[in-house]
Amino acid sequence: MELLVCLVIITVVMTALATTFYASTKAITGSGYRMANTHDGQVAASWFLSDMQSSDTVDTSATDASCNGATPAALIRFTWIGWDQTPPIKKIAVYRVVTTGTERQLVRDYCEGPGVVALVNTIVIAHNLAPSGGASDPSVKCAATANGALAACPSTPTKEALAQLTATAQSMAADDIAANGTTYSYVIRAVRRET
Repeated sequence: MELLVCLVIITVVMTALATTFYASTKAITGSGYRMANTHDGQVAASWFLSDMQSSDTVDTSATDASCNGATPAALIRFTWIGWDQTPPIKKIAVYRVVTTGTERQLVRDYCEGPGVVALVNTIVIAHNLAPSGGASDPSVKCAATANGALAACPSTPTKEALAQLTATAQSMAADDIAANGTTYSYVIRAVRRET
């Protein structure tokens, strides 16, 4: 009889421990996803703000064959002159979406050169973008002034020009998204530095 009671108590305790372990593991996994998405948003904001503030020209309709080639098309391209060097150097930052394996990424190509502009580096600034198609695709909109309606980017932005990058990350597993009903979206707005 004592053995039977002992088995029942052990079963109850083990069930409680297993449930707690499962719940904590899911919470830790979810926190990891949210931390990764938040980090990507911070990195994207840092680069995007810096590039917009430095830019002399902004372009959302063309790629730069000398910088990142023709494909995939750029979301936005910032161009400026580095006057701190002799001779002055043309600098270009191109944002585009690429697929590496099964992961969609937002990357930044940085190119520079006094004559021929060449690719210096490519960095991934956001991982696990939501699948292509629909409203969750990364997009860039612009306004001529910080208070204007967002539309096409002016090729030569004024000192009050505004650019807005919108991206949605989906690093959670499909069952987690179904359970939580959410992905991680962020909107980054940048204004040109006053000259």
